[in-house]
Amino acid sequence: MQNFEELNLSSGKANIYYGQTYIGETYLNTHQAGDSLQVSLGADIGIAIQRDKVKDKSAKNFFGNKVEETFTRVIKVKITSQARVNIRLQDQIPVSRDKEIEVKSEIDNAGKLDEESGIITWNLDLSPGQNQELRFTYKVKYPKGREIGL
Repeated sequence: MQNFEELNLSSGKANIYYGQTYIGETYLNTHQAGDSLQVSLGADIGIAIQRDKVKDKSAKNFFGNKVEETFTRVIKVKITSQARVNIRLQDQIPVSRDKEIEVKSEIDNAGKLDEESGIITWNLDLSPGQNQELRFTYKVKYPKGREIGL
């Protein structure tokens, strides 16, 4: 919503209606920075998303004084609504600030990786009834005997 300042809104809870039907509740933050007001309408029941670990593609290997762990994830997007949908989907891989820990990634389906944050972004334009499968793999190599949280 642009030019929302003219409405003299206060921050707080707001009820969402679609036509005459109550959809749910959201929170308006009128003190946010920027020239527009973002309003969450909640989860869209016409979009189903499932994220799974691919067991046969994940492994832990030992090479000399290094350990290499491989993780593969698959995200399945299913459109059950009757409308075309544009989605920005994001996931994240670990980012190492330690020179002894290396992280390498393989991202399918035109995902864009922000190397600094580790956030992967896919911009999807899906038709009604369309399914999309997104896959990414990351490998973490670190010194043997070192504990890291993955």
